[in-house]
Amino acid sequence: MKTLMKVLGVIGLLIVAFVIGRSSASESASADFGESIEFVQAEKVWHSLVAFREVQAYFEVGCSPSAKKKVANEIDISLMFIAEHVRAHPHGTLATMFATREPGLLEEVRGKTIDWNRTFTVPKCVPPERVERGAKITPPPPPPPPDAGDFGTFHSCKAKPRRELSVREKCQIEELSARCTPADDCLVSCISSTQGQQVGGGCSHVCFFGLHRGESKPPGWAECDTLADDKTAGN
Repeated sequence: MKTLMKVLGVIGLLIVAFVIGRSSASESASADFGESIEFVQAEKVWHSLVAFREVQAYFEVGCSPSAKKKVANEIDISLMFIAEHVRAHPHGTLATMFATREPGLLEEVRGKTIDWNRTFTVPKCVPPERVERGAKITPPPPPPPPDAGDFGTFHSCKAKPRRELSVREKCQIEELSARCTPADDCLVSCISSTQGQQVGGGCSHVCFFGLHRGESKPPGWAECDTLADDKTAGN
């Protein structure tokens, strides 16, 4: 990343060099640029802005190979623009600036092959976080909801326990079955399930405070609450 930023800085410097050369040259030297050169400069600045944005977009999604190739292409295009100008104005402001600041680059530009017919390609962007061994990564499916029983169906309070019940739970199911309202049936199904009591608030919250809000618990429920909440007491 640091190297690429330096490279981008070089491109920016080349653009600035054009602008400085245009603004600081004498009136007669500036006239040599002509309106056509001014248009080329404006086009180059706009093209560079678009290119920088594209490179930034590649980096943001992790497409480093695409970003590197795009930067290399832009450097080559900039050097060809500079080469054309230096050859047309071998002693102009830009050539003088390069001779003073970076003579080696000036020599490189003078020997640069200019080929505007070549094709500049960039490898297809394939974000690494979206690809694994050539296949698109899909997130795992969400976990299934907890098994709190089929309390959406009325089972006449006869839902069979699918786990070992405690002494307290057996007492509660007996009291619920004796009355067997829709709310009681809901609670029997939930208590008999494998995970109903683990739902937030437990089965009582699911059935009496959720689906059947305001329903009262059956007679004898308080006595069940006094029993041990384990699976061996009373056996």
